[in-house]
Amino acid sequence: MEVKVKKIGNSVGIIFPKVARMQAGEEFTLRMSKSGYILTPKIKDIYHTDEFWGDVRSELTAEDHAWDEMKSLETEVEE
Repeated sequence: MEVKVKKIGNSVGIIFPKVARMQAGEEFTLRMSKSGYILTPKIKDIYHTDEFWGDVRSELTAEDHAWDEMKSLETEVEE
């Protein structure tokens, strides 16, 4: 399917044909690579909500917290 980038105000956008079956208001994640773009439907991240985990946080050990802190530090260094 071919689409054309068009100027929309001070931005640019793509108008997708009906055959793409997208609905107004749908959200997507745009990933860019060296060779192109990948557009995927946005999926709600249920793993970071208290509803999903319940009271698991109260069951974490000191070692669990240490691993989380190390992971956070690694992420900060990469950025």
